[in-house]
Amino acid sequence: MMTKLRKNMTIIFVIVIVAFVLLMFFQWGMDISSSNSPERGDYVGKINNTKISSNYLNSVYLDMRKAYLASSNKSNIDARTEKMLLDQAFDKIVSDIMFADIQKKYGYTSTEDEIKSIVLNVPPQELRSDQRFYKEDGTFDFDLYRQMISDPQNREFYISYYMQIKDQLPKVKIQTDLLSGIKVQNDEVGRALRFAESKFQIEYVVVPTVIQSPITVSEEEAKSYFENNRYQFVRNPEAVISLVAIPKTPSSQDVLSSKENIDGLRADIAEGNISFEKAAELYSEDYGSGAQGGSLGWFKRGMMVKEFNDAVFAMKKNEVSAPVRTQFGWHIIRCEDVRQDSVKASHILISITPSMETVEATKKNAENIQRKMKDNGFENSAKEESLEIITTMPFNPEKNQIAELGSNAPKLIDFASSAKINDISSVVELPDFFVIARLDAKEEGGMPDYEEAKELVKSTIISKKRKILSAVNLSNLVQKIETEKSSLQGFAAKNKLRYYKTGLVTAKERLSEVEPNSPLFGAVFGAEQNRNFYVTGENTGYIFRVLKTEEISQENVQKLFETYYQTIMQSKQQAIAADWMRNLKSKYTVKDYR
Repeated sequence: MMTKLRKNMTIIFVIVIVAFVLLMFFQWGMDISSSNSPERGDYVGKINNTKISSNYLNSVYLDMRKAYLASSNKSNIDARTEKMLLDQAFDKIVSDIMFADIQKKYGYTSTEDEIKSIVLNVPPQELRSDQRFYKEDGTFDFDLYRQMISDPQNREFYISYYMQIKDQLPKVKIQTDLLSGIKVQNDEVGRALRFAESKFQIEYVVVPTVIQSPITVSEEEAKSYFENNRYQFVRNPEAVISLVAIPKTPSSQDVLSSKENIDGLRADIAEGNISFEKAAELYSEDYGSGAQGGSLGWFKRGMMVKEFNDAVFAMKKNEVSAPVRTQFGWHIIRCEDVRQDSVKASHILISITPSMETVEATKKNAENIQRKMKDNGFENSAKEESLEIITTMPFNPEKNQIAELGSNAPKLIDFASSAKINDISSVVELPDFFVIARLDAKEEGGMPDYEEAKELVKSTIISKKRKILSAVNLSNLVQKIETEKSSLQGFAAKNKLRYYKTGLVTAKERLSEVEPNSPLFGAVFGAEQNRNFYVTGENTGYIFRVLKTEEISQENVQKLFETYYQTIMQSKQQAIAADWMRNLKSKYTVKDYR
């Protein structure tokens, strides 16, 4: 009988926690500013008036490091992972302080009875995955589990699990209250599923909108429209930044270090200290193949990058290569089998990544460039350093996304929100770069007065009038087609218009000459088959006929229902959580002195 649980077991709290809420601080970022002049005392950061000591950060980091090593079955970690864990430890401390404030303010607590109930009735995921805890009928043996956690030899495990639940349960309650009002109706899922997955075949004619006489809008008409439709002209906040990126390029020492690592690993394999498969599972940084013992399966010549391709197709069956360098790093390749035009191979990848020393040196260089930019100007300094300046498209800081960077730059978004025109940001770290930005333009948004919105009001009215005239024209054309009993293809040829006929397609597929957001896709699902209909836009309209529809089968509806339900639910959750986090972030200022 098992008596003692593994000391370093990775404990995973299995109460359903929607990860994005507890990780919002990492996904959307916080108002974190760096400083090279820490306040008096041994502190690495501060959130509002709460200081974060280096001892506290180190304690949280060591716990994370211990859990990482236990879960990855590794005996050590590289410099990049160490930095990642340090950053995560700092972010965890910040989020813990914020959640502690919320817990205290609103009285979120966890009682001893609640915690004990979870310990007794919700085993950690690692035990739920352990087949030794399952009965012959395939059900989990809760009696055995409770017997195990009550064993004095497993006291350390019990206390660890108890403390983890005590820490997380108030956060779960906060999250539950935050998201409890979200509802997803079955018909909402059904509509989304049907629209995306059902197939249709249509023929359509593209009809450009041609307005013979110019459209005019009087001042009185424009003012009246503005007064009755003010909500349409509320402006979103908008910002534009220019930025330079300083890449974290591995040094020659980093290349040499990676080579030494893979040489040592190959020697261990050759000497029988570790199998190729186990080495791939533990050390390969191609995680997909690594989980399969390094297996890449069969592939043909030319399917891999040149250096890898040249090496593997020169090998014999069961041969293990010397280290091969590609753009991805160093590889050890084992040829499993050879055919006339293809090989079956496995590999181990050790990537060439910048060390902490290299990253720190790059950061210091970036900080020097940032200081030069403040003294000598953004453009001049970028030119001196041969750095390309990238100017973003206008973006809304409240949307937490910059088109050129995606959702990967929360600190730059925070900078754009708080900075003044021509301000230069601190050095911002991204996964592969250090970035310095300048705020080029900014509009606060809000409700404009009529004079500010006048041109937009008039263009809006003109657009609506164009659509009305286009609809009248398209309606007349549809009547003409039906009167003449003409086919759409014949009508298009006679009037020199573009005609298209699709195969069976879904709304997710792109149709020729149809704008992605065209109302055509929605109209198709409400249209009767084999009748002519039209939809109009400002510049282009479409006359179409549905030839065939193929509804998604009930069997596939059942298969996909949960996926679409979760997608819609997650979208709503993220929207609510984003609003909540924006409000919460505004109340905290985080200083990072590291």
